[in-house]
Amino acid sequence: MASPCKNAPLKVVALLLALLSISATAFASDSPFIVAHKKVALKKLNPATEGVSVVIDIYNRGSVGSLVSHSFDLDSRVKTIYYGAPALITFRVPMKANLQEAYSTPILPLDVLADRAPQKTFDLSLLADYGSQISVIAIVAAFARLIAAPSKSNTANLNKKRH
Repeated sequence: MASPCKNAPLKVVALLLALLSISATAFASDSPFIVAHKKVALKKLNPATEGVSVVIDIYNRGSVGSLVSHSFDLDSRVKTIYYGAPALITFRVPMKANLQEAYSTPILPLDVLADRAPQKTFDLSLLADYGSQISVIAIVAAFARLIAAPSKSNTANLNKKRH
C-alpha cells in the first residue's frame, strides 16, 4: 500500500496542470476582459499650486485587443492628503444587453502641496567610504569569471577532436 506522502507531489502536479488548462481556456475565450490602470503624478507648478496629472489606461483583453487612454490635469491650491478611489469603467458587450463594470487599480494617498525635502539621487560620501572595497570585489569577481569560463579556442579544439 502506497503512503499518502509518496503520491502528494504527483497530485500537486496534476492539480497545477488542471488549473493551468482551465486558466488558458478562460483567457482564450472570446469573452470581454477589461484591465484598467490608473496612474497619478504630482508636479509643482509654483509654491502655491501643485498640478495633479491623472491617466487611466483601459486594455481590452477580449476578442479585440485594444487600448484606450484618458488623461486629465487638476490644479490644487489646498494642502491636503488626497485618498483617491479606483476608476469605475462601464461597458457593454455586443452580445449582451446589460452593462458590465470594471474597476481600475487603486492609487496611493497623495500628499498635495507637502513640504518635501529635496531627494539626493547619489551620495558621493558612500563612494568615498566604500569605493575601494567595491573595486576589490569587482576585480575578484571578474577574475573568477575569467577562470571559470572556458576559452573559445579550447572548445573549438575539443569539438574537432570529437568528430
